[in-house]
Amino acid sequence: MVLRRIVAALAAALSVAPLCFAAESGVDSAANVQPIIVYYVQRLPFMGRDADGNLTGLLIQPVAKAFAKAGVPLAWRESSTSRQLAIIESNTGRACSLGRYMTADRAAFARFSVPFYQDARWVGLANVNFKVSGHVRIADLMADPHVTVLLKDDLKLGPYLDGLVAHMNAKRVGITSDFDQMIRMIEAGRADFSFITGEEETYYRDKLALNEHDIKVIHFADMPAGEKRYLMCSRLVGDAEMEKINAYLK
Repeated sequence: MVLRRIVAALAAALSVAPLCFAAESGVDSAANVQPIIVYYVQRLPFMGRDADGNLTGLLIQPVAKAFAKAGVPLAWRESSTSRQLAIIESNTGRACSLGRYMTADRAAFARFSVPFYQDARWVGLANVNFKVSGHVRIADLMADPHVTVLLKDDLKLGPYLDGLVAHMNAKRVGITSDFDQMIRMIEAGRADFSFITGEEETYYRDKLALNEHDIKVIHFADMPAGEKRYLMCSRLVGDAEMEKINAYLK
């Protein structure tokens, strides 16, 4: 099942270039130790590169500091989520995927760090003409066949929302594009609403200069707390290394 899925597939972020590029490629020359490859995707404000090419983000900072303090060399690499999962499952090298949610199927083949970040709650970004009450339940909207939801095809929403999506009666519009395009589609009325984390809502509202006349933010009455994020690593990352990293991620 995992293999089929793989194949098928708030604050301004802080610049951490001085911490991140020491082992950008190659061997740690001092200790002659191959670095652990830490994979990320471009998803600001969580992780990515800024306009100057520097690594930056809410998830980059704590991991970069933990590796540095633990004395474990790392090298950053950008790769798609599906490719990262395939690399970790293959267990052919010392590699980690940054900021993943822990699931039972992933835990069957990967080693997880301690949680080092917890997302803000998911909110809805809605077209300004979409009529909803101030205390609407997301479970009710997802059960309504007259509602249209825009969903990114490769985006994990956590157990509660993923469960609602799996059994939704609302109409689904799938996209693979980035959040900028998703927001523009909501503005244009291609769907009633979509989901975004609280951090990303703040980031894109500032980036795109959005106000209440452009887009509506829905805070759902039944939305659980945000999901915790982990380093998801191959089994070749040793116990001793993980313990050192965990000590500083805590």
